[in-house]
Amino acid sequence: MKGIIVGTIVTEDVLPLALVLMESFRRHNPDIPFHVLLASDLPVSLTGEHRGLKLLRSADLGFASLQQMFPGYDRKQTVVALKPFLLEHLLKASGGSAVFLDADILVTASLTPLFQQVAQHSLSVTPHISRTKSTPERRDLEHVLLLVGMYNAGFVGVSDREETWRFLDWWKRRLTTHCRNSIREGFHYDQRWLDLAPGLVADLHFVRDRAVTPLTGICWIWSSSDGAKNFTSTRSPCGFSISVGSIRPARMRSAGTCRVVRFTSLERLRNYSRNTSCSWIRRDG
Repeated sequence: MKGIIVGTIVTEDVLPLALVLMESFRRHNPDIPFHVLLASDLPVSLTGEHRGLKLLRSADLGFASLQQMFPGYDRKQTVVALKPFLLEHLLKASGGSAVFLDADILVTASLTPLFQQVAQHSLSVTPHISRTKSTPERRDLEHVLLLVGMYNAGFVGVSDREETWRFLDWWKRRLTTHCRNSIREGFHYDQRWLDLAPGLVADLHFVRDRAVTPLTGICWIWSSSDGAKNFTSTRSPCGFSISVGSIRPARMRSAGTCRVVRFTSLERLRNYSRNTSCSWIRRDG
């Protein structure tokens, strides 16, 4: 599929996440460029076989220093604030469409159906929930989403349209100064800003594919259209899995074609990346 570039953003300490994502993405989408933006001013080099990884640095986006661009931001704030800047960079390079994926994602099939949706609209986002339910757990979740944002910013797709550029410029300015987690003040990094997208982008598309709807801290790996016992069923053309999320106690369960993976430590993730032919990292100096 031509005219689309996909990218993610990481700091050097969690680059293995991006390498696992890259490896799984390239396995199922070999013809689509995948770029990794390293959100660090530190000199870093890859070791081992990095299999064509396209590593971007802040200078590639026109920044002399991330600390000067985002004064007072911690690592997470910097990574999140760079998202619209990366999308803009990838969109210029592709001339068609660009997709951001969080680094804590695995891909298990071709994402062509998803990319086709992205190419048809100015902005594509996915909601945390897409069906109504009347359970206490759902009401609690809905309350949380009212606080942290309805759309999951782990996936954002854009296409080359005038209103897209306007939106990205607006989003860049907001995240440069107000990318923080302060629920009481109405801020949750980039996600609460995305709640304003329906009023700002006329051609806004909601990806309601349930295989793209994420569960925080868990990596859903869908290898076919079948669901599995104790897990949400899905019939999806997209092999999309979200998310490794925070590094929590390990648990792997198999049930039919659905698998849940958690990593207890970065070392476990490092071993996983080795087993999937991904590269590792060292810091220079």
